[in-house]
Amino acid sequence: MKKVYLVDSENVGDIWVPLLVSSQPEDEILVFYTQKSPHMNYENVRMLKETEKEAVFIKCFEGNNALDFQLVTELGYLLCGDGDCEYVIVTNDTGFDAVVRYWSAKNKQVSRLSGKECYRQVTNRSRKKEPQPEDMTEGTGPQADPESRALAATAEDGAAPQKTGLSDAMETGGESARIAGQEAEVLQEAGCAGESAKEQAQSAVEHFKDDFIFKIRSAIREAYQRKDELNRIISGLDFGKDKYQFVITKNKGADGRYYKMFMDDALQIHPSQ
Repeated sequence: MKKVYLVDSENVGDIWVPLLVSSQPEDEILVFYTQKSPHMNYENVRMLKETEKEAVFIKCFEGNNALDFQLVTELGYLLCGDGDCEYVIVTNDTGFDAVVRYWSAKNKQVSRLSGKECYRQVTNRSRKKEPQPEDMTEGTGPQADPESRALAATAEDGAAPQKTGLSDAMETGGESARIAGQEAEVLQEAGCAGESAKEQAQSAVEHFKDDFIFKIRSAIREAYQRKDELNRIISGLDFGKDKYQFVITKNKGADGRYYKMFMDDALQIHPSQ
């Protein structure tokens, strides 16, 4: 069955790029974006150019939850035109689960795919294509596979995490480093050169650092989005002559000095670079 992926780029960033390689030829990928969507890293831009399959980029109007509304509107429009396809919303936002339940009740194939699950599915497909260690020679193997290169340029978890906060960022970042470290051990046991294993170990450390910063930045951005939603709700409530709104500022303690580093758009951070 043909699949149509609808990507919430504000939420998952560019983790969807490997779908260009792993999806079926008839599948379609629609990427909804705004100025709030995270910048793409250079490796994924290169993969976009090298891959024959093309994604459809849909620029959305700005506003509170504007991208979400336009994505759902497009989904309904597509279902009216072709209800036999399977539609997959790529996002970490659990608010879309209500949309999934609505269409599922009408016997339509609609589902939500989180950034982490998207990465895992593509990773599993890539591993099935990898040759055995004895078949790995220079110029062949997973390093020469475009899909593997795309995976190397993609984070395990796309953007705004389900849990916000420093502890979740450390937990997920640590898990990414642990997995990368295990992959280095596997390479060493398979007879690969010791230098290759060392490079993988170093990559695991760098991966952890980038993933840690990426998670915190995403958590802060999600907090700002939640704040805007709450202020929109309370603006319609009657408090008499009083007016209330939520305000988020950087930490006034010692940790506040790191705020500009986390939120600097010029700092191109991606969990796997």
